[in-house]
Amino acid sequence: MKLAGICLIFCFMAAGCGAGQDGRASEAGEETARINEYTVTQEEYNFFYDMNKARAASDFYSEYGIDVSGADADWDTENEEGISASEYAEELTVQAITRYAAVWTCARERGLETLDGYSGLKEKLEEVNSSGSGVTGYGMTKWTEENLFMYLYQDLESRLLKEVGENEFEFSEAELRAHYEEMDKDSLALRGELRARINVWYCADESAADLPEVKQYLGTVYEALTGGDEAPAPAGDLGIERLQDHEIGTGMTGLDDMFGQAVLTELFRHQEGDVFQGVYSGLPTVVQVLSAEKTGGDFESSEQAVRNDLIQRKYGEMIEDKMDKVSINWELD
Repeated sequence: MKLAGICLIFCFMAAGCGAGQDGRASEAGEETARINEYTVTQEEYNFFYDMNKARAASDFYSEYGIDVSGADADWDTENEEGISASEYAEELTVQAITRYAAVWTCARERGLETLDGYSGLKEKLEEVNSSGSGVTGYGMTKWTEENLFMYLYQDLESRLLKEVGENEFEFSEAELRAHYEEMDKDSLALRGELRARINVWYCADESAADLPEVKQYLGTVYEALTGGDEAPAPAGDLGIERLQDHEIGTGMTGLDDMFGQAVLTELFRHQEGDVFQGVYSGLPTVVQVLSAEKTGGDFESSEQAVRNDLIQRKYGEMIEDKMDKVSINWELD
């Protein structure tokens, strides 16, 4: 759980400014930290801390069974590694601030418009809330600091990614092919197009999915189909649904839900005449492939998706490198 590197440098930030029991710094004082050209006020640190408290509490509970979510929770309770929830929340906070400062710096270096620090966020909040239309223009009339910040942060990253992707990252075909070989070929971006006709037997009642009778029946169906025989009818009401000569494919409606998409993903691994079984989106299922036509799914048809994925990787490396090289200074008013 311990965060590495730069986080440790900042752990004194809240403690040195009057941290309370939960690790959130008090409002007293106007001490600031400067991360490269980005100035972090105490108020902004508290803002980031509040956004990371929920994750800290969730991690402590899921990994150590320590519940610090209540109003009277003791955030100084240490886990088996000797780290308190407040210390962990501080580390998450510093990591979040440092990453934002890195993105902000990279954007400023490329002439992209950015908020003028935390004071700029508050000014923008007042502006969009007083306008009555919100920044998107789609009827959102009331923003909080947190949801406005996240919206603008995502927009900043999108603009920065577009800028570096179009003007700074260039890849040879050899580089793209090498990256293609590393990628998950079952991903939506790479798997191509598929049209298939199938017979499907599945238990539509999730509450009955684990019943021995259901497993036994679907096992019998699988054995019959793989042996070239007809599937037997289910005995009793087991919640079994059967779809005959059902058409399914990418971009199609019908079983266009989580269950259908899970079956479709598996279909990419099969061909006409195959029979397979499994649990898809929680539903035990047997599928008989009547026909299957696949197109694409190779480097040539996926080159743009490969390029986009490599741009995302290089962008992440750029931000991490900026975080690793930050210059941190304390300033006092």
